[in-house]
Amino acid sequence: MTVIESTWTEFRATNRRVQDACLRMLAALPMAYGSPEWEALPNDHPEKYRAMRRAAEAWRRYWQPEAVSTRRDAEQDRIDRAACAQLRAVSHNVSEAADWHAIGRGPTWRELQRRRYPWLYDPDWQSPAEISRGRDYPGYLPAQFPTTTGQEAA
Repeated sequence: MTVIESTWTEFRATNRRVQDACLRMLAALPMAYGSPEWEALPNDHPEKYRAMRRAAEAWRRYWQPEAVSTRRDAEQDRIDRAACAQLRAVSHNVSEAADWHAIGRGPTWRELQRRRYPWLYDPDWQSPAEISRGRDYPGYLPAQFPTTTGQEAA
């Protein structure tokens, strides 16, 4: 017998033992509380008491704060996932319905830069500081009149 065959034989034997143990555990479990088999048992049968104790313990654990919060968190997660799925579907519907080529025709980055920093792009542009210092530009009132003294004006 090779190593692989012996390992396989050991595995099958172990697997059979595990299966037998599981079957024994299932046979040892009490029947379900309120099931037809449970109803058929006499009232003083020990299996009936085991099923009642098991149901009472399950009910007690069901209302423990940790179990309640776990169920509440699971329910909230389910609701959140459903809401996210709905929002995703709605946003896809909106984005597919809109003509984004027509909507998104705003200024380009280059146009915004030209508006923010006109002195970089227009050589004739004068800054507000230059205008306030009295540099000549069209429409500047003192530049339109010759310099006069007070005696000539009289």
